[in-house]
Amino acid sequence: MTQYSLTPVPNPGSPTAIALQVELPEDLHAVLQEYLSAHPGRDLNNVAQVAISLFLQQNGPSSRAVSGLYLDGLFGEVVDEQAS
Repeated sequence: MTQYSLTPVPNPGSPTAIALQVELPEDLHAVLQEYLSAHPGRDLNNVAQVAISLFLQQNGPSSRAVSGLYLDGLFGEVVDEQAS
């Protein structure tokens, strides 16, 4: 298992955030690293936010806040890879 510590970058206009530490199977870690290498506009925090908020949208109670975080993580925080 690979351990990660997810530490969000402070953003004065964003909601309060917390840090997480997770363990991932090596196979999942390898695929995640491959994805992040191919998508330089993404980072571990962004992928975790999108994954957790999508899981909660599909399996939890309806929440506009979770939907907003999902969409922001999916579309709002990504650096345009072709603009660089």
